[in-house]
Amino acid sequence: MKKITIILLSAFIGLLNLHAQNEYKTVERTYISTDKDVYVAGDAIWCSAYCLDLSDNSRFSKFSSIAYLELHSAKEMVATSKIALIKGRGAGKFLIPATLPTGNYKLIAYTAHNKNEVDYDYTAIGAKTISVFNTLTKERVDAGVKIVDEKEYSLLSDNVGHSDNTDNLSVVLPRNIEYSKSSSIPITLKNMAEDLASVSVSVYHDDGIASYNTGCVADFVKDISKTGKVKMQDKVIPEYEGEIVYGVIAGPDAAKSAMIADKFAYLSVPGEESDMYVSTISEDGKVSFITNNIYGDKEVVCEIDGLDSTIRCHVELLSPFVNAVVSDIPVLNMSRDMASRLAHRSIAMQIQRRFVSDTLFDFLPIRDNALFGDNESIDYILDDYTRFPLMEEVFIEYMPQMRARKTSDKNTDIQIRMEDNFKNLYFSKESSLMMIDGVPIFDHADILKYDPLLVQCIKIYPYNYFVGKKQFGGIANFVTYKHNLPSMTFDDNVRIINFQGASYPMAYTCQSIMGSKDYPDYRETIYWHPILNIEGDSSIEIDCVTPAYSGNFIIVVEGITSKGEAVYTRSSFIVK
Repeated sequence: MKKITIILLSAFIGLLNLHAQNEYKTVERTYISTDKDVYVAGDAIWCSAYCLDLSDNSRFSKFSSIAYLELHSAKEMVATSKIALIKGRGAGKFLIPATLPTGNYKLIAYTAHNKNEVDYDYTAIGAKTISVFNTLTKERVDAGVKIVDEKEYSLLSDNVGHSDNTDNLSVVLPRNIEYSKSSSIPITLKNMAEDLASVSVSVYHDDGIASYNTGCVADFVKDISKTGKVKMQDKVIPEYEGEIVYGVIAGPDAAKSAMIADKFAYLSVPGEESDMYVSTISEDGKVSFITNNIYGDKEVVCEIDGLDSTIRCHVELLSPFVNAVVSDIPVLNMSRDMASRLAHRSIAMQIQRRFVSDTLFDFLPIRDNALFGDNESIDYILDDYTRFPLMEEVFIEYMPQMRARKTSDKNTDIQIRMEDNFKNLYFSKESSLMMIDGVPIFDHADILKYDPLLVQCIKIYPYNYFVGKKQFGGIANFVTYKHNLPSMTFDDNVRIINFQGASYPMAYTCQSIMGSKDYPDYRETIYWHPILNIEGDSSIEIDCVTPAYSGNFIIVVEGITSKGEAVYTRSSFIVK
């Protein structure tokens, strides 16, 4: 029997080692397609992410859940973005700073798992050259801009090459290649491959300004096929479920590790819905919040629970970006005759920022926050009841699911009534979690002191919840009218921090512009969809709305099939 036990244990350990090796050998490479390659400062760069697993025949990776983007000049990192990944695909956008000097820049992308590769070159594969013109200032990148005459610039534009179209996808336009202004064009995309193709589609104005990015997804797929043996190390935790937000304990008493270790740190996002994460503080004063991805630029609240009031410390979040060293950025050539074309782009950028409207966008699916799961809440909309000046009166008068009690140490404890499997009602012995606008409030006396006239709704979740190592017997979320904790004050160990979350995945289809007289339509990018999935041997149709000006327009469709093969095609049409 002992021998069998040893054999089974050895087999179990072997399986664990095999699983670890399979997980460890995952090698990721990320490609970013953009709506175009030339922008003016203040523009939005629309992005589509393709994360491939080289250990799985370059198919879409199921490993990482977020990609990091950095935009670099030759001297420094000038802008960043995060794109959430679902089965290797993701989308987002980021704004080019309006103060960015004229010049060429490099756009790079990577995942946290790339940090585990020894001597990984962040700019070797998939990096793109992005040209940026600042039309509002004369500032330029040092030694990065050259003025040439129009003849030389025309030769430069004519010599810009593009990768050849692949033979597994085609673009079909109706009738001819000339169309009228402010009209809808049905464009058919045909996938001639046998496998599903996941593609991005961009339609943009071709005004003759030269692009320095001549590569495409086909070159990326070709380059990664040449990747040799990759040496890995156990440096960072791969991000399977979402971004892991790292932080450190800072402040005058941060060195008192014995009194801080094993305490719980919380990261939460104020809002109508709860987005909260818990981390145990390590002995060396570090925290790590395993999130499901926080979307958008937010103000997050970081706090420490159970800390002695005499200890002065707080959580500081660390940047996840590597700030890679970037070189070999080409010089940007300019001609004085480009002025009218850049003026048109500048007008389009300013109109976009001035008249921005959510009706131009289509929001794509995101990974849901799993804190409450599918559990339904018991909602009390306070305007439906008599309004009382004290929160305890609200509990007593019409909320049987909650009660406030004094503990043996004379602290206030608010409890939530639970229900067991036999429909018996009881008040939880575990600590109930109180929240205001999704931010945990650990001193329940602060809830009783809070003005109920500021609260729109109280959502009660009478279920047991496990967040990290913490268990809560029910949760109550006090949602205010403003969703930003009005009139709430915090202890010294609480910090409100500006946080860059993952970009909301959006398509820029502009269908609402048709027939609109209120929008001055000078769009440079007139259609962008970052994630379109086309089944093998089938086609889909999209509608592209032309702008209110004449010009030549380029259609670029690029992507990757489910077997890791590149899809790329480029065509054009004219608007008169």
